[in-house]
Amino acid sequence: MAGQKSPRPERLSPLRSIALLMLMLAAAVPLQAASNEQSIEVVYKQTRTLRVFGEDERQPIHDTTQLPWSAIGRIESVWYRDGVTIMSTATGTLIGNRVVLTGGHCIYDQEDGWADQVAFIPGKNGDAEPFGRAYSVRNITQRAWVEEGDSRYDLGMIVLDEPVGERAGFMSVAVESVAFFNQRTLNSAGYPGEVMPGDRPFYVFGQTLDFTDGLIRHMLDSEPGQSGSPLWYLETESSDRRIVGVLTGTREVTVGGQLLESYNVAVRINEGFADWINETLSRYDTVVQDIAVGESSPTVQPACGAGLPGGAVMAILLLMMLSSLTVRYPRLQVRRRDAYNSTCPGG
Repeated sequence: MAGQKSPRPERLSPLRSIALLMLMLAAAVPLQAASNEQSIEVVYKQTRTLRVFGEDERQPIHDTTQLPWSAIGRIESVWYRDGVTIMSTATGTLIGNRVVLTGGHCIYDQEDGWADQVAFIPGKNGDAEPFGRAYSVRNITQRAWVEEGDSRYDLGMIVLDEPVGERAGFMSVAVESVAFFNQRTLNSAGYPGEVMPGDRPFYVFGQTLDFTDGLIRHMLDSEPGQSGSPLWYLETESSDRRIVGVLTGTREVTVGGQLLESYNVAVRINEGFADWINETLSRYDTVVQDIAVGESSPTVQPACGAGLPGGAVMAILLLMMLSSLTVRYPRLQVRRRDAYNSTCPGG
């Protein structure tokens, strides 16, 4: 479907990170003797705003009546709060006739709670809705996302009131090893709504960086509205398109208030999530996925703990050797959660 392309140049190498950090310090944080110690704050932050890196490489999809585009749709979520109507758009993918896979935050907001109404429009292309639209009768996400806002569990599923997947089709899900995501070219498609028109789908392919802190780090161009979009590859022997992750947000590393590195992130489908998906399908759908599992896939949940990208770590270590600077960065307080543990309104 798509050829290889070189990794994006925007990712800072360790040497460039060090150089940038030293320039910032020279301008803003002069080195002091130990008796007059300075501190520099390193912030590791995740946002829901996806990013475009350098030249925008997304391409419009013109025919949304064929797979995989027909299975990917726009999500319209509505919250009614204190006389105010709040609407948010996102992307989801049919993985059965009635079940849509998306991001947890697309249906459950940390401030406003569960969406009161959710519509899914597969293959929407401007005014055209070739398969009509369906509405949610049940929204499901991980309890760790609802109670703790744990981004490693930012997955959700929507159970629809009619089997639109019988007309639009659906995509497969696969579990791949952590090592699979090192410099891997993957595909995605969704409904960007910030710069591009939010009622038309766009396709992109690009490089992942790796799997760190329980999330896939990648450089695929994205923007708000593409949250919940599938991350997939084409299995050449079977011509099967397999979803291995779901786009959820951006992470930024800043040092002394200056941006050092940024990248988009996605939740990886692991064995626990795969079982959860199959349990949901068996309960609410006529389809049960025969989910492919990579040979070296681990059987445990993503490791806990925060961290910094390699370039930032090397820069900080160099600073500590050259000066008496005190380095602080917040640790992510993460509790383990069973990936089978889901929550939804009414049970």
